[in-house]
Amino acid sequence: MRPRNDQRGESLIEVVLSIVLLGIVASAWFVTYSNETRATALNKDAVTADTVLRSYAEMAKDAVRGCDTTNPGTFTVAYTIGSPQWPSEFPVTVADKQGDQPIACPSSPNFWEPLTIKTTFENGSHSRSLNIDLRAP
Repeated sequence: MRPRNDQRGESLIEVVLSIVLLGIVASAWFVTYSNETRATALNKDAVTADTVLRSYAEMAKDAVRGCDTTNPGTFTVAYTIGSPQWPSEFPVTVADKQGDQPIACPSSPNFWEPLTIKTTFENGSHSRSLNIDLRAP
């Protein structure tokens, strides 16, 4: 008996096309996974930056409570870089409307002192800022 010609198996072209198709699918998966990992890390840093900004704003509100409205001066917010609350990768810069340091106390309870708090992350390529109005007690 002679073998039938329709049972010859896979051709070289079919095998090569299968390997190329698997490579394309694997590459697409790898790119998607890489982008997702980077986006997750960036989102985590953005959440940490927001936490740092809000913590600094709360400390500024606490510091302004010590201001004397009869003789307005300045106040400072003390924080330690490198502590769990203040990671060193998230430096904080502060500017009031004059851009002075230390920060001017509000002159009266009816006067708000605008304050812009900013932090950068991802080696300075991203930043977050928070604008608050401080009022004397």
